[in-house]
Amino acid sequence: MLTYESRGQGVRATLLTLKPRRGCANVMSSDYFDALGLVRTEELLAADRYYGTQQFWTRVCDYGFSKNKRRSPG
Repeated sequence: MLTYESRGQGVRATLLTLKPRRGCANVMSSDYFDALGLVRTEELLAADRYYGTQQFWTRVCDYGFSKNKRRSPG
């Protein structure tokens, strides 16, 4: 849909991402945390170029993964 609108219809398409992903596993390299965040950000920006979209991020803070089975507050 984004590609159709941006390339086919000439619409200015934007993509809003809440936060960069940093807390996932990466089986293709030994990158974790900030290094993995850079890899994921570059992947997303490459996809944006392909789709013809402009990328925006929010300032959502991620507290990270829980270290135990307890439920987080709230």
